[in-house]
Amino acid sequence: VGGRGAVVFVTGEAGIGKSRLVAEFAGELRARGRVVITGRAVEGSRVPLRLVSEVATSAVRLLDETGRAGPTLTPFWPLLAHVAPAGGVAPSAILPVPALASGVVELLRCVGPLMLVLEDLLWADAGSVEAVRCWVDAAPAAGLVVLATLRDDARVAPAVRDLLRGDGVHELALARLTARQSESLVRLVAGA
Repeated sequence: VGGRGAVVFVTGEAGIGKSRLVAEFAGELRARGRVVITGRAVEGSRVPLRLVSEVATSAVRLLDETGRAGPTLTPFWPLLAHVAPAGGVAPSAILPVPALASGVVELLRCVGPLMLVLEDLLWADAGSVEAVRCWVDAAPAAGLVVLATLRDDARVAPAVRDLLRGDGVHELALARLTARQSESLVRLVAGA
């Protein structure tokens, strides 16, 4: 996005195609040589900061491959060690999430310009939601593109819904196809 970050939430009912749309877009970016890191919240997970750990672990792997670690990461390594496997420490709910989230942002900046895909935020634990809020706030200045999926569901926690109200956050709300749109899609796919 021209060196600037952006945040887009793809919302809609279950099964509407949010994940498929995001996967297709991410695939296009990968085909063009862009880096895409994906983190997924999982229903019923009891692992605190699971989403943060998945993102940090992927970023550390990429960092190891590229060797781009800079001195700006040095103060964050003790925190990142709690959520990345090299630290050998299980994530803890008592970690200072804003500092950890800032460390992940710096880690992502070292990896290079990339898109961060966050799937199924409906299921994110409170610590992960707090980290996502920090990432959303930092995205424009950090040049981070965040693309997240969120189910339009009554079970979505207020803290997760509040993420949609952040400065510069865009929502792409998916809806069911009308009969006419469905007909056009069938004709397109069938080559008619």
